[in-house]
Amino acid sequence: MVVAVSVILLIIGILFVAYPLFRPLKRKDEERETIKQLHVKQSTIHSILEELEMDYEMGHISDEEYRELDAKYKAELN
Repeated sequence: MVVAVSVILLIIGILFVAYPLFRPLKRKDEERETIKQLHVKQSTIHSILEELEMDYEMGHISDEEYRELDAKYKAELN
């Protein structure tokens, strides 16, 4: 009986100590996913800015509208 209780306490102790070692793995995956999402957003904004500039050069949007949209999307990049 004493041996069984000792083994159970030993297992609980090992799990208690080992738990933090496995937790960061999940966080790193979450961080990678967040970074990936930020890169996608950044790439999308760059594409929008290129299209905006093209529309401006072709005369499809006014100077004022171009400046507003350009400032808005550049602010999102920061």
